[in-house]
Amino acid sequence: MNKQFIAVCAVAAGALLAGCSGGLSTNGTTYNPPVTQANLNNNKLQFAVGTANFQGTTYLNTVVTYRQPNGASAVLVDTPIITGPAGFTVPAVGSAGVDGGTDHISGAPAVVPTNPPASPAPKTTLGTSGGAFSYGFAPFNAGTTGAALYPGNPELYAQPFYIASASKLRFYGGPPAFPFFNDGTFPAGFLGYPQGFTMFGATPVTGTYTLQVNVPAANAAPVTANATANLNAATVLGVPTVSGITEDGSGGLSGTVTPGAGSTETLVYVWDDVTNMYFTVGPISGTAATAFTLSPNLAPCNTPGCTGSAGTIPAGDEYNVYAVSFDYPAFEAAPPKSTSQTPAITGANGQADLSVSAVTTATY
Repeated sequence: MNKQFIAVCAVAAGALLAGCSGGLSTNGTTYNPPVTQANLNNNKLQFAVGTANFQGTTYLNTVVTYRQPNGASAVLVDTPIITGPAGFTVPAVGSAGVDGGTDHISGAPAVVPTNPPASPAPKTTLGTSGGAFSYGFAPFNAGTTGAALYPGNPELYAQPFYIASASKLRFYGGPPAFPFFNDGTFPAGFLGYPQGFTMFGATPVTGTYTLQVNVPAANAAPVTANATANLNAATVLGVPTVSGITEDGSGGLSGTVTPGAGSTETLVYVWDDVTNMYFTVGPISGTAATAFTLSPNLAPCNTPGCTGSAGTIPAGDEYNVYAVSFDYPAFEAAPPKSTSQTPAITGANGQADLSVSAVTTATY
């Protein structure tokens, strides 16, 4: 499973701990449980780049996996840095921080509390919370509070980075394409499964991109993982379209999606912005116009093992429908189905291109 399902009881940065219950007491004597430290060198980093045709504008797409042999996230804390080829430039906007105007997109190491307090970490694109995990970049770097981190606590990134907030979208894998999780057994506020891709509102440049992931360690030597990916910026998928949205009157809907030219699979996302619930239909293969249906029976049912109840989208709620087309097996590499340490994250052309439709918004 993904890193965001792990509740951290204590953090030895970079180490996954077996036995996280703290000190135990027997007849007044306190002792520590046995701890096993994972070998960080057994983890594997994968990185792919591509173009992101976001509603007609071409940006940079990235895909990352950083996994243990069992497919779980490699570490609890890391700092990623993407460096582009000659000519690649991060837009000089406030959200980029010190990355603006440079050739790199970065996180920032957390500042260890000191007395007197140390200077705060510089503002970067991903900040101190942003790391590379089992499927994508996410704001899930563990802290010292022991709080559980997962999609929804906090939310996944709104994308693409560097563009106006009102135009950004979030992408969560929800039912029916992904397993139903609103049966009361998942953490409160869990919104869906990560989709692996992170778009940056920077002009893509042909060449080699490098990802460096720095992993600190308290009880072992730090580790740095590296990966490279090549991009042909001239390869751009057509924009998918969503049309003919029809409500069934019971909480479900149907419509037609026409995948983007050059793509191999497409996912349709439906977001109820009142309940903040996400649903996903697909994957839809090929590029022919295809009908899709969102069942009316996917509302929370809060009984372990249940698969949904009536009223997927309640009457009166505003909802949004948008599609993403891919030329690589994005759905197949996603958790929880994918437990491979190195799932395929590129298509036949060796990169990870995607395209995003316009958003259809309506009130049920």
